[in-house]
Amino acid sequence: MTDRTASSLVRRPALAALGAHLLVGVAGRYVAEYLRILGARAWLVGLYGSVAVAATLAVPAARRRLRTVVGRHERVAAALFAAGGLALWLAAPYLGGVSLVVLALEPWTWVLVGLLALCLWRPAGALGLLAPLPRRATATDVGGRARSVTARRVGLLGAVGVAAGLFVGAPDFLAAYQVLVALAAAAVLTAAVTVGVFDAPDESRDRPDVRQVRPRPSLARARERLRNVPPAARSLLVGDALVRFAVGMVAVFLVVVTVHSRRVTATVLGVRLQPEATFALLLGVETLVALLGALPAARLVRRGDADAGSAARAVAGSGLLAAALFPLLFVTVPAALGALAALFGALGWYLAARPARAALLAARTGPASFDAYRVGRRVAVAPAPLLGGLLYGVAPELAFGLASCVGLLGCWEYLRFARRVRT
Repeated sequence: MTDRTASSLVRRPALAALGAHLLVGVAGRYVAEYLRILGARAWLVGLYGSVAVAATLAVPAARRRLRTVVGRHERVAAALFAAGGLALWLAAPYLGGVSLVVLALEPWTWVLVGLLALCLWRPAGALGLLAPLPRRATATDVGGRARSVTARRVGLLGAVGVAAGLFVGAPDFLAAYQVLVALAAAAVLTAAVTVGVFDAPDESRDRPDVRQVRPRPSLARARERLRNVPPAARSLLVGDALVRFAVGMVAVFLVVVTVHSRRVTATVLGVRLQPEATFALLLGVETLVALLGALPAARLVRRGDADAGSAARAVAGSGLLAAALFPLLFVTVPAALGALAALFGALGWYLAARPARAALLAARTGPASFDAYRVGRRVAVAPAPLLGGLLYGVAPELAFGLASCVGLLGCWEYLRFARRVRT
């Protein structure tokens, strides 16, 4: 077998998994509206987001357990679980309520059960804006990571285009969304087959695993390490975590506000877009800005030291400020395509600046404390969607306004860090 052929065989599972991951990601951005149609209240929609964040903490242990049961077929088994979870999403409207002895299961319950199965495969796929920080986040990693993320976002634009086409041509949201979920399930099954056929048996055993080199700290160890972080770095960590919490409060409700509350429509090239398709267009703007901004942001960071360079601080700070202001502006600006596209573009810049923030955090805290912070932040952010759902049930403006207040408090903490580093 030639090197070119071997490389092609290695890439096939990765490409199939990437395509499935992107379709699942787009379906995840619409799932809150799906839950609402199935009868879930706002706090239950928030619970979905909290479960998705919390699942990332439990997935590594669950994958190790799965590996002990199925051995080298772990990746195939996880993909099959994910396909089963998406099948539950697809069947949820038809399963209806199921009454047990002491419990009545509503249709939305199957979406939550499917989420758990889906997270076993690719937990970040169901998170969207709440995806975790990369494990490797040094200044030299920023450029390489920006290139890999760029390739992924090019594919994400294609997945968003598929969603937009479905929502333009379908008679209602439910029909289009179920086709999208069916496509995602088919892609996951294709990825499972591709992994099973083309992955060499010895390759999965010998592939180096970053987690074996630097294991994830326990919650107790993470708390202990974070206590020893210097004051300047503590302001950086608190500021980033607060903005992340603010984003977590509203992320899952963006589609509900766009499609149901504000009913945002648009006309593009003479085609009248319903709110579902308009939201896909806004996701495209977010992805495009994140795509175009990733490499320039990485270049700015590489020009200086990520530990103290003003460029790195400016990139990270501007992304945090954009995310902090987004929730309040999203529910107060006119429901016009141009205004909302500008806001989603700002959200895209927040995503583009994520590697720069990760590099800055890692440089100020060190590898061990950075890993501890990644764990601690996920624990802290997990209740955010549920809190956002409880407030959204009272009034959407309350949830989004309070989210901006929390985000601006995070920006204030980040400004304290920047001042301390500068002096």
